[in-house]
Amino acid sequence: MRYTRVKDKNGEIHLAAFEKEETVFFLDELFPELKGKTLIDFVHMVNGDPQKAAQMICAADGSVHRMEEQEMLTPIEHTVHDILCVGVNYTDHLEETKEHLAGAVSDEVSGTVYFGKRTNRILGANEEIQGRFDIDEKVDYETELAVIMGKEGKGITEEKAEEYVFGYSIFNDLSSRDLQTRHGQWLIAELSKGITLEAGDIIATGTPVVTVFDEKEKPDYEGNKKVIDFLIEGGVDGILVLGSSGEFTGLTKQEKHDFFKFYADYTAGRTKLYAGTGSLNFEDTVALSNEVNEMGYEGAMVIGPCYYALDQEKIFVYYDTLAKSIKGNLYIYNFPARSGHSIAPETLKKLVENNTNIKGLKDSVSEPNHTNELMPLYDMDSNFSLLFKKLMQHRGVEVLDRAIFPYNQMDEEVYKKAESLMDKVIEEYQNLK
Repeated sequence: MRYTRVKDKNGEIHLAAFEKEETVFFLDELFPELKGKTLIDFVHMVNGDPQKAAQMICAADGSVHRMEEQEMLTPIEHTVHDILCVGVNYTDHLEETKEHLAGAVSDEVSGTVYFGKRTNRILGANEEIQGRFDIDEKVDYETELAVIMGKEGKGITEEKAEEYVFGYSIFNDLSSRDLQTRHGQWLIAELSKGITLEAGDIIATGTPVVTVFDEKEKPDYEGNKKVIDFLIEGGVDGILVLGSSGEFTGLTKQEKHDFFKFYADYTAGRTKLYAGTGSLNFEDTVALSNEVNEMGYEGAMVIGPCYYALDQEKIFVYYDTLAKSIKGNLYIYNFPARSGHSIAPETLKKLVENNTNIKGLKDSVSEPNHTNELMPLYDMDSNFSLLFKKLMQHRGVEVLDRAIFPYNQMDEEVYKKAESLMDKVIEEYQNLK
């Protein structure tokens, strides 16, 4: 049995199933509860079992429609999550990649290469592809086999794999080759072994934002509105409110709550929000985390308590207890230079296995090969919040550059070096267009 979506001669869209090319069943006629639903809803309805799906269709009463009268659409228009792709998974493809995309993969590939394919909408047959040739002229395509997961699973063995598959499809994978060569592909390492597999899981990052203060060292709400608008108009996917550069340590619990509420109200759904709720007081962390989840944030992002130099056992206990104490999503914030400890992959894996509401990791490191070329800014001056505000002024955002601590002292040479780095990265980005 094959599944798709079709548009009939009246312009109405239906979920459809067919065995022969000439005729097709409308699933939303056979099963009225599927009216206005998606193929993914149908997969859930049959518990991800393709044999059960075929049996239910054959047993149902309904009209048969001529295929030639229908316009064929993509079976799944919007995925539940992003699409998980497998790269260089056979020898010929590996050799081709090395020859034409120098630097995209290493000479020795010791394990499976995974990467995420960001998708807003999947195009159907004969639909025009909206290529951004102004950004990358080398847009390439590959015809691939797509595996459609039928049910949730974790730690699936090779012997059991087919039991979790609902079906297969043809997938036209488009790639921006120049950009791919610049940035390479992202390996999902051992941590993925502890993550529940769903069709198209996503790992996302947002933009950490400065907090603008007035002359009395209180949040300047009008100034912060300018920063928010600047970031959203620049196309950010999300904003981390009161992260390290947000100077959260200088605010009271009530001031943090009010600031989180201000962000939720002012952004009004224009971008995703993440909240830095980490506090030295554990109860404050729990309370703020629950509050931001109720405000509609994607989740709370928590850096571990500083000063205590936690070992891996204590790190696990801290985040495990926190995850079980909050109602909503939790993102772990690993920033060794500020917290005094680094979270080991084994600890992360154990935390993910034990807590389904731990959704991601913000891993702030400064190695030269890190994907964020601006990360070294954090190490140029201990007063990096002030540095970031000065750089925003340099970019044309009219805000005060006042910082809470250690106030407004900064060596001019340090600032010029940071300004030069930022301008260089922005120039590289502009050259991509």
